[in-house]
This record gives sequence, C-alpha cells and structure tokens, in this order.
Amino acid sequence: MSEIIIPSSYELSLQAELRQSIEEWQKEVATLLPTLPPEVTIEFDNQHLTPGFGTGGVAWSPNVIKLAYDPTFCTNHKELMDELRATYFHEAYHLARGVSFESTPHDLPAINNAIEEGLATKFEVAHTNSKPGYEQYEDRETMLDWLKEVKGLPDGFDYE
Repeated sequence: MSEIIIPSSYELSLQAELRQSIEEWQKEVATLLPTLPPEVTIEFDNQHLTPGFGTGGVAWSPNVIKLAYDPTFCTNHKELMDELRATYFHEAYHLARGVSFESTPHDLPAINNAIEEGLATKFEVAHTNSKPGYEQYEDRETMLDWLKEVKGLPDGFDYE
C-alpha cells in the first residue's frame, strides 16, 4: 500500500486504528484478489458518505480508493469499523476488476454499472459477512420490472 491519507481532525487514536485496520484489510483482500494493484492509496473523503451508514467509498482511480468515515455517526464503534471494512472490500473488488470512477467510461449502458455493483456487493457480503440494505432483493416480479427500467435508461451514468 503506498499511502493512507487520514484527516488530521480525527483523534490520534482513531487515526492509528484506521491505519492499522486498513493495513490488515489490504493484506487480507490481496490474497483474495490477485489482480488488485499492489500499491493502493487510501484517501478519506467524507463527500462519499452513504446516507444512513456512517461510511462510504468509491474506487476513484485504478489505484486509489476514497473512503468516508463519520466518527459522529450514531452507532457503536465496532459496527462502524465493520461497515468500513465491508466498504473497503467492496471498493477493492472494483479496483481488482479495473473499474473506477476515473478509468471506466461514463457512457456505458446503466446495466453495466448495475452488474459491477452487484458483483462487488456479493464479494463484500461473502468475505465480510456484511448485510447492507442495498443487497436485499425484492420478489422476482419487482426485480424483472427493475431490470426493464435499467435497460431503458440512456447510455451513460450520472454519478450525481
């Protein structure tokens, strides 16, 4: 791992814990994803917080993951760290597949993005035992309706 950039506004003990945890996660995920770039920079950027989670992330470029972590989020610290670990695994999976915000064409059909997110979510769940709300699926009829809706979207993905 080349660098872990943590906000100086975080307490020193939290900075140390985040750094140590990410180094451990990196070793763990590297054994599962041999195509993961050997040098991955982690930048904390709370512009990528997922509403209602206290964490978030994005595979930003081929070797950069931006993680979000809100230490004031209303949950216990262990749950928040478990969620951050799941997010790290999810975003690392994207990098291992060569998928990132900067490197993936933004004019692909929406179904491509849906598939990539589904794959990363399944990897996250399988290896971290997370249970994210976005992994819960509806009945078959609803899912088929959603598939029609996604297929009907214009090419390109509006990341906002």
